[in-house]
This record gives sequence, structure tokens and C-alpha cells, in this order.
Amino acid sequence: LIAPIFEYYILKKIVKVHNFNFIFLLIIIFSMISARIMSALHGNSNGMRFIGSFFGLSFLILILEKLYQYSSLKLLDSIILVIGFRIFLTRFISWFINDINVEINPNTGIPYDSVLYESIFEGLIPMIICWVLKNKLQDGQIMLIWVFTYSFFRIIIENFKKSYLNTDYFLTQGQIDVIPVSYTHLTLPTKRI
Repeated sequence: LIAPIFEYYILKKIVKVHNFNFIFLLIIIFSMISARIMSALHGNSNGMRFIGSFFGLSFLILILEKLYQYSSLKLLDSIILVIGFRIFLTRFISWFINDINVEINPNTGIPYDSVLYESIFEGLIPMIICWVLKNKLQDGQIMLIWVFTYSFFRIIIENFKKSYLNTDYFLTQGQIDVIPVSYTHLTLPTKRI
């Protein structure tokens, strides 16, 4: 409940579009449905996968661009500025209630705090970097900064989580997830600017 309220008030200040309330509601609905669908496709009917949410959101924004002539890059940049807070809260609560299995440090026998690291390095730090640089960047470049920092930290931190995939895989599911996110969103701005 905290994340959507935060997102609503911050986005209302930085996104200047008519029908803001309707568009915000669409963003929430598309994100949740696509996150559920992606989770179900990966065998977890009760979960919500961030990768699904991000693809659903990107698809919605491209539709809004066609219908309302809103700049997809400006909308994506604006959402990127607040999405880190949601990632931070979600991961922090998961760490706090210990609902995600992590790898055990072989030297100490203590679990790695990888979910806490995710909350900080995949949520807060990319968001802070984007806020610091936002006035110095062109449309679409905030998204590029976020995709790079999020993907970089996720690839590293995933090494300290239990993979949801068979142990024969070289990469974890989280590392595989950043490949389409990175490719899709790193090529989008170059096609549109």
C-alpha cells in the first residue's frame, strides 16, 4: 500500500498529462496482471514477477503513446524515477520476514543477506542515481541508466541466492530475466530518438 501511494504523488508532480488518474490506474492494473501471468508461467501461481510487470508496463506505455501521443520515453523515465522505491520495499519486507531462500555462507553457516542487498542495490541505489542525474539527461537516458545499474547489481547478487532453475543451468532465473529487460530497453531509445 505504501509504494502505490508514494508513486501516485511523485508521478502526479512530474508527469504532466491529462487523465493522470486513469493512466495511473491502468499502470497499476497492467503491472499486476502481467506480473501474475509471468509468475504463473514460471510455475508460481501465487507470486508476482518483476520482469512480467516491467514488460506489461512497457507494452502499456507504447499503447498510450499511440492513443494519446504521450512520449513513451518520458513516461518510462518518470516511472523509473519511482519504481526503485517499490523494489526496495518489496525486497526489504521479503528479507525482514525471511520468505525467500538464500544461499548459506559455507564458511560461517549463516545465510547471505542477499535479499537485503537486492533492496538496496537493485532498488535504492539505481533510483538515487537516476534522481541525481535526471536534469542532465535526455528523454530515455534515465531508463538506460536504471537498466544498466539494476541489471549489473542483479547479476552479481543473484550469485548469492538459490536458483529457481535446475542446478545444471549456468545462470540463475534472475540473471536470465535481466537479458530481455536489458536488450528491450537498451535498444528502444536508439530506435525512437
